[in-house]
Amino acid sequence: MTHWKRGRADHIRRKISKVVQAEETDCWLCGRPIDLNLAWPHPFSFSVDHIAPVIIRPDLEYARANCRGSHLRCNQKRGDGRRHRPNRRPVQSFTIQGRP
Repeated sequence: MTHWKRGRADHIRRKISKVVQAEETDCWLCGRPIDLNLAWPHPFSFSVDHIAPVIIRPDLEYARANCRGSHLRCNQKRGDGRRHRPNRRPVQSFTIQGRP
């Protein structure tokens, strides 16, 4: 919830965050328990992670079904899906006994 902007919909975000905290006690990314006593910006504090990133699906930002509990560190490491992923090296072909 820390990256969300404050504004008219802030109460909706806080409500979703409280529901997720109450229902999910383990990080959905690493599977370890989340210590709710840790405050932001501790790396293992609670964070709401969107399954479908908000930058890609802004219509699902307030959908509870799209939100999961996670550690702040796990959420930041996952990112929003727009990171550049290096291309895999092409498989080199080779010939066996003169055949491709």
